[in-house]
Amino acid sequence: MRRTPRRWPAWRAWSSWGSWFAALPGLRGALNKMQLARGRAEQPGLAERRRRFRLGLSAEARARWALRLKGYRILAVRVRTPRGEIDLIAKRGNRLAFVEVKARATLEAAQHAITPRQQRRLVNAAELWLGNQLALQGCTLGFDAVFVTPRRWPRHAIDALQPL
Repeated sequence: MRRTPRRWPAWRAWSSWGSWFAALPGLRGALNKMQLARGRAEQPGLAERRRRFRLGLSAEARARWALRLKGYRILAVRVRTPRGEIDLIAKRGNRLAFVEVKARATLEAAQHAITPRQQRRLVNAAELWLGNQLALQGCTLGFDAVFVTPRRWPRHAIDALQPL
């Protein structure tokens, strides 16, 4: 009697769940409909929001490098406090700079993007953060801005933000 080789079930032939999932016709459409019914499918605005988030991260990285090349030491990045967020905290000599990074298509648009409300929020967040840093209490404070535009070197504006 001749024995036939044992065959594995079809689902074991694929190496990952993704290829197994793609191999089943109709299952993908059914799962997408279920996700839409539960509100879990990706909304149209979510892709744009992710793109802007990545653009902001890239702008902050470019701003960090520009400040490092100017002699600043980066102490903290993306500091969140209950009063607001500080993009960068940098120190050069005895000067402690709280830096707001703005990425826009033009330099003028980036300069006008910082509102008085945002300036107050940055100052309040800086006061709260500085209250916890005893070693930095004697430094002179500055509220700077770095404006990032496409295909240009980031522009660092010293004391661009006026504490209100």
